[in-house]
Amino acid sequence: MEKIHFLKIEKNRVEFVLENVGVLFANGIRRTMSADVPTICVDVVIYEKNSGTMEEEFIAHRLGLIPWKKRKINVTEIAMIGQECQCDETEFCEKCSIKMRIDKTGTSSDKYAVLYSGDIVVENESIEPVYHNIPITKLGKYQRVAANMWAKKCIGRMHQKWSPVHTSAYNVRPMITLDHQSLKQMDPIKKKKLVKGCHARVFSYDENRDFFDIENADQCTYCGECDRKIMKWNMRRVIITDEYRKKEKLYDNHQHHHRINDDFHLQDFTFLVESKGSLNCLNVLVQSLDILSQKFDRLLKDVKKIV
Repeated sequence: MEKIHFLKIEKNRVEFVLENVGVLFANGIRRTMSADVPTICVDVVIYEKNSGTMEEEFIAHRLGLIPWKKRKINVTEIAMIGQECQCDETEFCEKCSIKMRIDKTGTSSDKYAVLYSGDIVVENESIEPVYHNIPITKLGKYQRVAANMWAKKCIGRMHQKWSPVHTSAYNVRPMITLDHQSLKQMDPIKKKKLVKGCHARVFSYDENRDFFDIENADQCTYCGECDRKIMKWNMRRVIITDEYRKKEKLYDNHQHHHRINDDFHLQDFTFLVESKGSLNCLNVLVQSLDILSQKFDRLLKDVKKIV
């Protein structure tokens, strides 16, 4: 049965383990979080004046990458361009667009004036930047940038600026098995070499008890250093790692299962998700699961029509 448990929960960062699912399902969640969860970003910029040194295209690009969060309205109250609103995408209706404005002039001194994300004025104050101190451009003496902007709601599949996450990644959860009977016969010096040779500090060794154990399996990076040492010492069965299973094809060779206690699960995945701040990570995860569920429901309805 599918299970999920969280390793770390922060405002803009979450780590969790998804168990008993296929790689296609895990990758579907990862892609949905990055590409299908809608957010709001600046999409159109019309300049009145730009006497600064930065080109208008570069300023517009930096404006589009600023993440926004709700202030007086929820993101769900805004229609998504091209889907929930029937107006022409070149128009700026109140249903799918939020009007903004920037207007800043450099000071009379020789010092630069900086245009920050906090200087953007939002109509009706419906949304605000996640971070108010993002620099957009520098303005010299009496230089001015003035423009009207429209923010719209869309998804990362259309452009990466609408993606709610910086990072959405997973890896197969490593499972390592020890043969403690063989470890008892191993030289303590070799045990110390195994511990020091692992840069991820997966193993630990207690000299007083002469006890070698797994300290943190989730930190394994599949570097294979422990495999190489054990192969060199001709002690193959001491540590059974994922890489060793693949090389020896132990997944398909059933005669070895009773000997190595093979409890490796290919369907266990460790996820890392980092949000831009528009939505918290748990909200992104919940929305991505809802979106996947809706897609499967629509597909099922289409298939039932044929059947």
